[in-house]
Amino acid sequence: MLLTGCLSPGEARLPGGTYRLRPPAEAPNGEEWQEVTAIDPNGARKFIVHLLNRPDMTRLTILEPSTMVTLLRSSFDGHEVASDGPMTRSKIPAELPLALLQLSSWPGEAVDKGLTGGLQMTVTGRKRTLRAGGNVVLEAEGLDDGLRVIRLPNQGVRIEIRTAQQP
Repeated sequence: MLLTGCLSPGEARLPGGTYRLRPPAEAPNGEEWQEVTAIDPNGARKFIVHLLNRPDMTRLTILEPSTMVTLLRSSFDGHEVASDGPMTRSKIPAELPLALLQLSSWPGEAVDKGLTGGLQMTVTGRKRTLRAGGNVVLEAEGLDDGLRVIRLPNQGVRIEIRTAQQP
C-alpha cells in the first residue's frame, strides 16, 4: 500500500517523507472502541478497533467484528513498536495504523514534531491536511454526526471511524 523500506523503529514512510511516531505522553490518556470501515479500490471491510493510550504506551488493536479475533495489535512505548496478528504478514507496516491514528487525531503540535522530509500539516477547524509539496497525502476530518473520515487520495483509500460501545 505505502512504501516500506529501511526505517528506524517508530517511523512510518509516507509519500514525501516519514512520520516519526510521537511518545504516548504527548496525547491525552484514554481508551476507546471504534467501528471502522476501510474502503479501497478492492471493496470495503469493517473492523472493530480498540485504542488505548497511557503515558507509557499506545496500543491499537484491530478485530474482526463477527468473531472478535485479533487481526493486528500494534503498540508503541515511545522507543519500540511491537506488532502481532495475521495482518502483520500483509503489506501493512506495524507503524502505519499508529501513524494514521496520530496524524488524524493527536494534538497538532505533537504531530508537527513527527513530520520529516517535505511533509506539512495544516489544521483548519476539524479538518487536517497533510501535504508533500503540493500533493495531498492525507486528509482527516471530524464530521458533525460523530463520524471521522481519513482519506489517502494517492491510494484511493477512505477510512470511516465511529465511536462504539465496548463489545
